[in-house]
Amino acid sequence: MSATSIEFTPKFLFTLETAEGNLRRIHPHKSALKPAPDKWSVREILGHLIDSAIVNSQRILNAQTQEYLIFSRYPQNQYVEVQKYQEQDWEQLIQIWKNVNLHIKEIVERIPNDTLDKSHHNHNFHEITSRFTSPDEPVTLRFLIEDYHFHMVHHLNRIFSMHGPETLS
Repeated sequence: MSATSIEFTPKFLFTLETAEGNLRRIHPHKSALKPAPDKWSVREILGHLIDSAIVNSQRILNAQTQEYLIFSRYPQNQYVEVQKYQEQDWEQLIQIWKNVNLHIKEIVERIPNDTLDKSHHNHNFHEITSRFTSPDEPVTLRFLIEDYHFHMVHHLNRIFSMHGPETLS
C-alpha cells in the first residue's frame, strides 16, 4: 500500500459515504429546483462533479505517464448543458458519481509514492486547480489529487447548504 491509501483514502471514502447518504435524502423533485435561472440545480452540480471526476481520473492517469503536468481545461458549463443533467434521473446520477469516484480511489491507491511526490516544474495547475498555485513553483500529482477532493467537497457543501444536510469538513 502506498502512503496515499493511509492519507487520502479514508478521508476520500468518508466524503463519498457521507455525501451519498446526504444526497439520497434530497427529494428528486428538490434536486431539480434551480435557485435562480442562471444557477445550477443540485442535479446540475452533481453532474458537474461527475464531469470533474471523469476529467480528473484522466489527468491522474496521464500524470503517471508523462513528464509534465499540463492538462486541458474543459468547458464545464457547456458539459452540464449538453448532457442535460437537469433531466436525468436523480438516483442514477448519485450512483454514477459514486462509482466514478470509487474508480478514482482504486487508481490513487496504486500510485507509487515517488510518482505522487515527484516535482514538476512544467505544469498549468494555476489554470486548472481550485486552490492557488504559482506557475513558477513546482507541483506534484499528490497536490492534484488533493485538490480534486477539495473541489468535490466545495461543491458538495454547496449542495448541502441548499438542502439541509450537514456540510463536510
